[in-house]
Amino acid sequence: DAAASASSAAAEPCGGVRHREFRIAMVLPWMDRDGAKAPAWFSHLVASASASASLVDWYVPHEGSLSLPRGVRAPNVKLVELRRGGLARLFAARLGGALGLGGGEARTLEKRLRALFEAWPRLVAEYKPT
Repeated sequence: DAAASASSAAAEPCGGVRHREFRIAMVLPWMDRDGAKAPAWFSHLVASASASASLVDWYVPHEGSLSLPRGVRAPNVKLVELRRGGLARLFAARLGGALGLGGGEARTLEKRLRALFEAWPRLVAEYKPT
C-alpha cells in the first residue's frame, strides 16, 4: 500500500539506499592561488555530504592535485581534476555559448577569466552560469 511505503521511506535515514528515481548534483568548483591544497573545512564538508549519499552527488572540479584528507571518504564526493586553466575554459565555453560568441571572442573571454581566477580565486564562487 502507498501509505505504508511512504511511511517506511520517510523513516529511512538519508544515507541509506540510493534513491531509485532522483539524483541531485551539487557542483563546488575549487581554486587555490597557492596550489591545490584542501581548505581547512573540506573534511567537514565531506563528512556532511556523506549523509546525503542516497540522493546527492558532490562534484568538485579543481586544478591540480586536490585530494581528500586522510581517513575522510564519501562515495558521493567526486573530485574532478582539470588542467591549469580548466575552470576558466569551462566557464568561458558555457558563457560564450550563451552569448553566441565566436571562436576568437570565446578565447579572449577564457584568457580574461583565467587571469581573474588566478588573481582572485574567490571569483569562481561569484560566477554561476547555468
